[in-house]
Order: sequence, then structure tokens, then C-alpha cells
Amino acid sequence: VIERFLYGDGAIRDLLPHPNLSLTIADFRQPHGLDRAIAGADAVVHLGAIAGDVACALDEDFALSTNVEGTNLVANLCRARGVARLVFASTCEGY
Repeated sequence: VIERFLYGDGAIRDLLPHPNLSLTIADFRQPHGLDRAIAGADAVVHLGAIAGDVACALDEDFALSTNVEGTNLVANLCRARGVARLVFASTCEGY
């Protein structure tokens, strides 16, 4: 998991102590943290996004940076590191 905890850790707090969970606290828009998180991965499931019209309208530049540029970075680093499978789940804001 790569997570910056923009909205806190409530969504995964109960999973944090799990011995098979590897956590990188970073912004997936930053290549260094993302590269650390995907190192050695066979597959990546990309769920990071600013979702919802209201949230995106609060800061359109941040939403575009996260949803478009960040997703492109994930895809490009996965390709460069030979990750065999990238699963991208998205809301309509990603399109």
C-alpha cells in the first residue's frame, strides 16, 4: 500500500498491523515513493484518486494532478519496472 493519509487512516487502520501488509507513506504522484512501493511487485492495483464532483471542484489543479498525472506516473513506472499487471479502478473523474 502506498498512502499519504490525506483523509486519515480510518479506512485501513485495522489492517495496519497485519504482518503481510507493506505500507509506504507517500504521495503516489511522487516518483521516489511510488517506485519504493512497487519495487518487486508482480501486480499493482491503482485506487488512488480525488473522487466526486464536489471534491474535484474544490481544487481542480490538485484533482487533475492526482487523477490524471498521478495515474500516468503509476502506469509509466509499472511499465518501466516490468510489473506484469496493472489494475485500474476508477470513478468517472478519472475519465
